[in-house]
Amino acid sequence: MPRLTHLDKKGRAKMVDVSDKAETLREAVVRGSV
Repeated sequence: MPRLTHLDKKGRAKMVDVSDKAETLREAVVRGSV
């Protein structure tokens, strides 16, 4: 699996530059129960 660009070498979140990214349509489906 490719390395995620928003995580540093220690696995902590870091800011990434998304200014050149094209707009995309995304959809998520979630299900849960308690």
